[in-house]
Amino acid sequence: MQTGAEQAAGYRTAINAFRGFASLYVVLYHLRYYNDFDWFGAFPFLRYGYIGVDFFFILSGLIVSHVYLTESAAGRPDFWKKFIWYRVARLFPVHLLIMLLMLLAALVPPLLAGSEPALDGQDYQDWFLLTFLVRQWTLPADYAWNSPAWSISAEFFAYLVVFPLIAYFTRNNFGRSAGVLIAVTGSLLLVMMIASAGTINVKAYAGPLVRVTGGFMLGSGLYLILSSLKAVRNWDRLLGFSLATMVMILFATPFINAAGFSLDLVLIVALVATISCTYLASGLISDWLSRPGLFWLGEISFALYLCHIPMARLCRYVADQLEWERGFGFGVLSVIIAIAAAHLLYRLVEIPARQAMRDWYFRFSPRPGLVGG
Repeated sequence: MQTGAEQAAGYRTAINAFRGFASLYVVLYHLRYYNDFDWFGAFPFLRYGYIGVDFFFILSGLIVSHVYLTESAAGRPDFWKKFIWYRVARLFPVHLLIMLLMLLAALVPPLLAGSEPALDGQDYQDWFLLTFLVRQWTLPADYAWNSPAWSISAEFFAYLVVFPLIAYFTRNNFGRSAGVLIAVTGSLLLVMMIASAGTINVKAYAGPLVRVTGGFMLGSGLYLILSSLKAVRNWDRLLGFSLATMVMILFATPFINAAGFSLDLVLIVALVATISCTYLASGLISDWLSRPGLFWLGEISFALYLCHIPMARLCRYVADQLEWERGFGFGVLSVIIAIAAAHLLYRLVEIPARQAMRDWYFRFSPRPGLVGG
């Protein structure tokens, strides 16, 4: 069911299903670190699970622009304060809880055993910077602590730097031509990264910030282009075609690689086509993607994305203590446990904390506020 804010924003519920699919794709991509089963050998398309993060970046640019870009053009003096607070309310509660639990897991067992925690000054610094969403801004050489959290640190950069620049650029040019320019600029950033590094999955230094900037700009430009088009049934048929194409690309990855094409680039093009069609589709397929189960999967996707590594580590620890084989069945079980944990985080932490933070804001700023999620 849509919230009042989502209905007011014209929220596309079918897109939620793809948020869930993308999160699961990333989860399956990371299973190889915690299983003895050869996931990449059995399912070659899992090698490209990192592309799910780029889906989130593109979708974030589209949805944030969909909800906030018109509001930003109104020039209200309190807009940016509210915008940043809403974004913090969206990202921070679940992330903070997981980071605190990971810190306790690193500190408490050694202390109970009478030894010193195996953490140094750099570990504490990394924890602090990552917890408060700025570690990626320091251009680190690799990820730390809860590795998927690098992307929300990068996304916070997009909220504070990239989106304000887009809003400034479009304040007097809120149309398709501006959208094309922004989308092309974002695409060129991604293409240049793939051309120079051979992949979009660049972990070191400025790579993640370039990656989020390119994806966010591409999504924002897509919004400006798509918002001038009507949602009709023809787009639903195109959505079906784009989905079939995406599945064929994933299962044909060995052949596409052998042909010399960049899988990252091919997948990004397919993602853009699928997101565009989903945004505009109205019909049988989009209705099916909006079904409660798939919508729920999208709703828990953020919590699943953030909690799956800690849960995989916990499952691996338990399996090793009990001397269980960490094969295919263990991998499936660990995914199910991560989904269950994500559901609890969504229901018990994400929803109430987000609402509490918004209520707190309006308690001290009683003027009419923003809609959106």
